[in-house]
Amino acid sequence: MDEQVQKRYGAIKSMTDRCGIAIQDICFIAGGRTNEAYTIYGTNHKKYIARIAGEGTEKIINRPRELHNIREAARVNIAPEVYCAENGNLLIEFLDGISKKDITMLENAETLDKVTTQLRNLHTSGAEFQGRFSFLNDYNVYRADYFTVASEAPAELAQVEEEIVALITRMEEKYAGANAPLHGDTALQNFMICKDRAYLIDWEYSSSGDYYLDLANFVILNDLTPELEKSFLRSYEDKMQGKLDYGKFLLFKMAVSFMWVYWHLGRLVRNIQIDYNESHWKKCLNKAIAIKEQWQTLGYSL
Repeated sequence: MDEQVQKRYGAIKSMTDRCGIAIQDICFIAGGRTNEAYTIYGTNHKKYIARIAGEGTEKIINRPRELHNIREAARVNIAPEVYCAENGNLLIEFLDGISKKDITMLENAETLDKVTTQLRNLHTSGAEFQGRFSFLNDYNVYRADYFTVASEAPAELAQVEEEIVALITRMEEKYAGANAPLHGDTALQNFMICKDRAYLIDWEYSSSGDYYLDLANFVILNDLTPELEKSFLRSYEDKMQGKLDYGKFLLFKMAVSFMWVYWHLGRLVRNIQIDYNESHWKKCLNKAIAIKEQWQTLGYSL
């Protein structure tokens, strides 16, 4: 057993020992961007999930805040129960469902309904989350992390960065005050689609703020087609029994796409393996520019 494997096993066993769980088997789960996850088979014939925090993630993720928020979300039946937490690692409830990065799942009306129902349930739950989301705060954190290794930004980014940051600054000033509980990373693989409902998993980026963040993140992170984006927004509007502000939504889409640019660049310069190729930051940047231009063409302003 090499050193890293031994370290992960030790972290898992420490949590299971605290919970009085004897391990029968451990199975690695593929697909995480920043962490590793394992299915734990206990000798009690029960299954659990162990989430092992990725190395260096404590620099950009507030682990105590994550723990508080996931427990709040579990209290309102939107997240799995947490059995144990140690050093950023979690031992949580096993959910019998499907979690995968496949947007064709959303073509199924029942699946889409489960997703938007739980998003709306979260946003109106009254769960008291720690942390206040700010695009500018996250942008500055990811940017600072990148510049601890790199000496300059890519030329394509430097050309538009000042203009986009200025627009995001005005946007945050206009829409300050919202205080809904937010998941913050609504990639489809963070939804566990179970028989009766969907649950949200992976609460690292959770906070409170404007629920348009979760909606914009869902569209951007899942790279929805225009048709699926319309279906998703209509389904959410059905749950809110009202209409979304499309100009505001476009701004949040632009800001979300731009925010992930430095996130990807930081991992690129540190050679952290993720399930995207090295040009993904360019895709996020180009998308942010295109959305900004769409917002302007449609005549919106701040």
